[in-house]
Amino acid sequence: MILKSDGLIPPPPPTPAPEVPASSSQVDNKTRVAAWSAWANEHPHYEQQQLSQDDRAAEMTALRVDRDVQILNHILDDIEFFVTKLQKAAEAFNELSKRKKAKKGKKKSPGEGVLSLRSKPPTEEEFVDCLQKFKHAFNQLFVLTCRRS
Repeated sequence: MILKSDGLIPPPPPTPAPEVPASSSQVDNKTRVAAWSAWANEHPHYEQQQLSQDDRAAEMTALRVDRDVQILNHILDDIEFFVTKLQKAAEAFNELSKRKKAKKGKKKSPGEGVLSLRSKPPTEEEFVDCLQKFKHAFNQLFVLTCRRS
């Protein structure tokens, strides 16, 4: 699209941009519920009034389960990425060890610098982050099993 543009910048939208929601660590639950209620009151066309109370509860439960599944999938993707990174570092370390044993006393080959960079394991912070994601994943699984019961 950029290559095909005629160089003109489109005008700004007529309405202001929506506010970015605060993270859960910045705002407590009561404030978020109050903000959501205020927004829902301002935008009544988003609410489905013809649904019965049971239908609404079932729909909300389904939406929560779907959201929890999406969160769990993202967490598992992050864990999988970390494990892949760890495996690649281990493979590079093994290859570097083999080369060092085979070429004791000889000059470094050009590829060894790259291998030594790849062989560095993830940082301690990345390990802690991954372990926290495992914990979060188990908590998500618990929540999902409770909601489906």
